[in-house]
Amino acid sequence: SPERPHVMRQFSRGVDGIADACRALDVPIVAGNVSFYNETDGRAILPTPTLAGVGLVDSADHVTDAFFRREGDAILLLGDPAAGPLGGSEYLMRHAPGLTGDAQVCGPPPTVDLDAEVALQRLILALIRDDRGLVASAHDVADGGLAVALVECCVAGTKLPIGASIRLPTDEPLATQLFGEAPSRVIVSVSAEHAAVVTALAEQAGVPCCVLGQTTTDRLQIDAGKPHAIDLDLADLAEARSRCLDVIVGNEAVSGERGSAGTAEAHESSP
Repeated sequence: SPERPHVMRQFSRGVDGIADACRALDVPIVAGNVSFYNETDGRAILPTPTLAGVGLVDSADHVTDAFFRREGDAILLLGDPAAGPLGGSEYLMRHAPGLTGDAQVCGPPPTVDLDAEVALQRLILALIRDDRGLVASAHDVADGGLAVALVECCVAGTKLPIGASIRLPTDEPLATQLFGEAPSRVIVSVSAEHAAVVTALAEQAGVPCCVLGQTTTDRLQIDAGKPHAIDLDLADLAEARSRCLDVIVGNEAVSGERGSAGTAEAHESSP
């Protein structure tokens, strides 16, 4: 409700932020829609703008998958490896429901460095358009942080899942490293022969780059100072991901009484 001063301020500051990003990235917004008064029993939807972008691709060869494509590739993280803070994250939505917007309790959300974002986007485009085929896949770290992005890289493809062996790049608290949603970070997979080239190009572009690990077979393993803080079978991850909406809308129509309990167990076992 725009009649609530703090809600109207959220909306106004959100518009200002979008405008700043559009100017930095030289991207226009040509239309929009606002769902004011979108509340039920005094509870509002989250103040999260959603934007859709449409662009032109010069060559079909430049269309790059978000998921890992083969075993044995190097996995790199482009952008500042620091993942925190956790304020405003999906992780806190699960562990501190109702308090996500309280910065005093949950801490501030990550900040956005638009200059760093522009440098990252230019680098990604250059890598994708390089005639040497430097990048096999590229996926942004967004909702859910690095752990969720890695799961999607492993199991969101149209072919057989590809695993990964990962070592977390910072000494932040484990939850922050796994689920922090700091922007301007992209996971790329590259062949072993191209890893040094991509690292050098990132350095030239002024974009931090670190090696996370490599693609493997049938597991996602994440080392956080002690071996395998996460060690999950890809089949289980794919199953949990494919049924992620069941815990919200229910699946009794599909699987009867087993639905809720079975799905909850699968959901809780996923990152």
